[in-house]
Amino acid sequence: MPKALFVSAKAAQQARGERAQDELILGEWSPFHARSRRPTLFDPDEVEYVVGVAQGVILAVHKVVADAEGEPWRAVTDSGDPDRWRVRFSGVRTLRHLEGTPSPVRWGRGQGTPVKVADASLLTDGDAAVERIDGHSGTARRAVLDQVVVTSGPDGEVTVDAPPGTTVTVRTAATTSAPPSPSRATRASERYYTPQLLVEQTVAAVLDAMGDEVLLQGGVSLCEPALGSGAFLGEAIKQLEQRYRELGEAPEIVVTGPLVAKITERIRERLEEAVA
Repeated sequence: MPKALFVSAKAAQQARGERAQDELILGEWSPFHARSRRPTLFDPDEVEYVVGVAQGVILAVHKVVADAEGEPWRAVTDSGDPDRWRVRFSGVRTLRHLEGTPSPVRWGRGQGTPVKVADASLLTDGDAAVERIDGHSGTARRAVLDQVVVTSGPDGEVTVDAPPGTTVTVRTAATTSAPPSPSRATRASERYYTPQLLVEQTVAAVLDAMGDEVLLQGGVSLCEPALGSGAFLGEAIKQLEQRYRELGEAPEIVVTGPLVAKITERIRERLEEAVA
């Protein structure tokens, strides 16, 4: 059965910042009792949570996870006795709703061993009613159902912390009435993802690079493969109309890409009108 390692972390209580506190809670802890030459206090491979406790209150709960090299814990040799070693765990904070609550494991007077082992179910079993959390950005609400913690922030953002393998399904409320249908002009404007100034400058740069001689040779093709709102294609037509007005000719233009059948005839009509 997974175990929770409760550690007496009085020094961590005085640490500034979570990172410094986490380092003190996660290690280094000796699995040896007194002068024993074999680990008897805990088996590192069975530890699923490391819990920092100070003055009978939980400071933080860490879920043991593998580090960048795939190791959930490392042995640190005791410089004073090479046959004994200490354990440094790798972990991430979890079950934050337990921070600041009474520890289910306590140290009695005269118990000098800084670690105690208990079943992990002491931390994960049971629910907690909805509570208010006051922070710098406002008041949030938090509820706990077994190991799943749901937090609703003051900005409306909802965070779900759940154990690995948990399936979380989110259903949004159905709208009671359909929103009004936007006008054709509104729909068209909503589809312009590229700023108009960038569209104009891009098309102008391409036509300048081609040059008037190329345009007058005929066989020019217009292609917008990702035709969405047609911003680039529309701007190309507009600028070509202006250039052909200045040149006084309208060579054949071949259009390729989506909706070719619907736009080819219209483009030809507009180019012919431009030089009429």
